[in-house]
Amino acid sequence: MERDDTRVLTAEYALGLLAEDERRAMARRLGDDPALQAELAFWQERFAGLMPGEEVTPPAHVLTGIRAELFGEERRSLLQDILHPTNRGAVIAIGAAKVALIAAVLWLLAGR
Repeated sequence: MERDDTRVLTAEYALGLLAEDERRAMARRLGDDPALQAELAFWQERFAGLMPGEEVTPPAHVLTGIRAELFGEERRSLLQDILHPTNRGAVIAIGAAKVALIAAVLWLLAGR
């Protein structure tokens, strides 16, 4: 890996921006490489002034929005998720259950 790539990767690690698998790989590399540890210490010190106070983990939808903006990943609303083709079977089953429940309630009310 080139020196600049390593610097960027280390800075992203310091900021907590790496995906889980990349983060684990970087943590393994850090255990064996004193130069990389020094690089990480540099970035942590450099970023410390930008992050005063306690660390706050943002809600998951924030990361989804950032990825959508940066990488063009599609942002979907709850309605789009519900109506997605992979969920059609569940939507049909729920609809059928509601119709059956309404029919049962009406049948019970009509019988009195």
